[in-house]
Amino acid sequence: MTMNRIYCMYILGVGMLLFTTCKKSPDASPSAQTTFVREIDNGKYTYNTDYITCLPDGGFLSVGYNNLPGGFNICTMLRFNKTGSIVWQRTVPGDTTYPFYVLPKDDGTFIISEYSSFGISVIDTMGHLLSTSAYASGIDVYTQSGLYQTPAGYMLSVSDGNANAITDMAIVELDKNLKYTANIPLTDAKYFTGKTLYLEAYQENTAGTYYVYGQKFLNQNWNWGDIRKLFVAKVTPGQKAKETIIDSATLSGFEYQIWQIVNPDSSIVLLSSQRNYTTNALSTFLAKVDKNLKIVWQRAYPEENENINPYIFSKCKDGGFLISGEADNGTNNQKPYALKVDADGNKVWSKTYSFPGLGSFNFGTDCPDGGYFFVGSETGFGNEKGNQIMAVHTDASGNY
Repeated sequence: MTMNRIYCMYILGVGMLLFTTCKKSPDASPSAQTTFVREIDNGKYTYNTDYITCLPDGGFLSVGYNNLPGGFNICTMLRFNKTGSIVWQRTVPGDTTYPFYVLPKDDGTFIISEYSSFGISVIDTMGHLLSTSAYASGIDVYTQSGLYQTPAGYMLSVSDGNANAITDMAIVELDKNLKYTANIPLTDAKYFTGKTLYLEAYQENTAGTYYVYGQKFLNQNWNWGDIRKLFVAKVTPGQKAKETIIDSATLSGFEYQIWQIVNPDSSIVLLSSQRNYTTNALSTFLAKVDKNLKIVWQRAYPEENENINPYIFSKCKDGGFLISGEADNGTNNQKPYALKVDADGNKVWSKTYSFPGLGSFNFGTDCPDGGYFFVGSETGFGNEKGNQIMAVHTDASGNY
């Protein structure tokens, strides 16, 4: 639920450094910089990041949200220097309570869309709120997906659904000034075969054509615990969708975290998790589909004696992908996890990081020095405050 914009305030502060490890990495290239692990005291809050960018001075900017006491969330920005210390921490005022997707612009501003309420805001690199807008989607929002640039402006996909009804998706189109222009409903009966749960859509570089991906239930009674297939479809308004099943028996229950990266040639790379129904273990799953819905490759990345929950992934400058998440050995012992693959989905390396307590990596990015920077959360540092902010800079092999 979006909070009313009552006041504007900015919180500036320097995090209290509780745990630090810095050393030169023997595995990194000669140009690699000092690696580090930092934990920053975030009080009673848990920070989650949705976007990280490297800055010209070697530092980093993270855009995400704080979980506030009482179940509220508010957009928060962290500015790190090149050694991982906090330069400033700023809360964005107004309606930007729960950013789900961050779209950077060439002018240095960021467009952020909210998760459970249908709003879009623009902020600058200092956390100042420049504008905010709310829209009526025509359906109850179940999940909201990424904001994408289109030839005419922007588009956003929203969907609703519950255990006793089909899911409907609406494509909401906005102009270049983020003003509402159209609402295009997509429904199971009109476009798709079987019961489906839509998670996202984006527009091809041809007006009126969309790619939609999500889950298709094998059991048509719509039971949340049913086995599901991952699918992608090409949709033209008014026509039955062309569908491709990417992998059979991919998910079950609430394993619905799926992310995508759209390439310039309109191919799509999907990140999901895959359950092995013999061992009941979860692993990371990636698939690439071209613009004609042909599967280019699909890969699963099981880890011995670990369940892997991939959260999000980013595209690297070498054409590969960096996956962030957590590993759990089944004993409630979550650890930060990272996986690097090349442009063809081949595994380069994977790491599970054994810091004190429980933790995860929310987001990671590659750095100009050849290493990688992750922001996540971690417990177990003796402060009895729960999850604290973790900032980790690794070398090119994921070591610190």
